[in-house]
Amino acid sequence: MYAGILVDNYVVLFSSIAIAGGAFAATYGVGTTMLSDSSNPARWYGIKIAAEALTGAVLLFVLPAMVIERWGFNGMVVGVVIAMAIMTPLLFWTPARGNKTVQTNKEFAARTVVKQTPLIWAALLALLVFFSGASAVWAFLERIGANGGHDAVAVGILLSVT
Repeated sequence: MYAGILVDNYVVLFSSIAIAGGAFAATYGVGTTMLSDSSNPARWYGIKIAAEALTGAVLLFVLPAMVIERWGFNGMVVGVVIAMAIMTPLLFWTPARGNKTVQTNKEFAARTVVKQTPLIWAALLALLVFFSGASAVWAFLERIGANGGHDAVAVGILLSVT
């Protein structure tokens, strides 16, 4: 994401955002898989969704009010990078291994992975498209409000609440 603010070329900007989206989708897939192997997957998935929504709401509140109006797109990207850096230590609380039994037949496990690989890539691509669209909608709504003459803080608060 940070590479996108270092250049003025649209293709490079678009590519850097697409790569970041792919990385976020991969992280989402890995995180969801880890939670499905926990002792209480439904509970942890609910906590994951709540944490994602809360983080998004906080960023939608803070970024327009304190960052975008003053530093624009570059400030927003730096703000998101800072938020990611702040949350990175939470990874140390992820389990070292899951609760499910380890596959003993390596040949069967290899065949299963090969059969599932296209589905895994399709799921990651779907997440990429979904999150790209969702992010674009929220960013677009914020820009509509700000360009329509509304107070950036009020727009940020409204989007955070919604």
